[in-house]
Amino acid sequence: MRKRKNEHQIFLSYSQKDSHTANQLVNALEKRGLKVWYDKGKLRIGDSFLRGIEKALEQSDYFILLLSPEYLKSQWTNFEMGVALTRKNPIFPIFTQKLDPKLLPPLFSNVHGISVKDHSIEEIASMLSKKIKREYSAAGE
Repeated sequence: MRKRKNEHQIFLSYSQKDSHTANQLVNALEKRGLKVWYDKGKLRIGDSFLRGIEKALEQSDYFILLLSPEYLKSQWTNFEMGVALTRKNPIFPIFTQKLDPKLLPPLFSNVHGISVKDHSIEEIASMLSKKIKREYSAAGE
């Protein structure tokens, strides 16, 4: 039961190597009426990159992490994942590739993820949209 309190419903964290999948997912989620923050085109000339990301992380109700080997190697995505793990907001891991479970933070051991190998982007967006909208609805929004 969540009551929407932030500017964005979803913060999408991804490696630049997964930008095609990220763009498809954002389009599918926005088509379902959800507000998604991701770094493509959100930061303007003169904006502090780090401050822009921090602000978006603070102003999002849910975190979607597009996990891949490249994601786990990136300092930026590890920073974003670290922030997501320290907040009480729900995290939805989406696996773009099969990963060795030993590479994931221990907190992911009890979080069910979705794989793009098993579901289309449209199916994933539909599942996420239903869950998020159900939680907002239960909170009376």
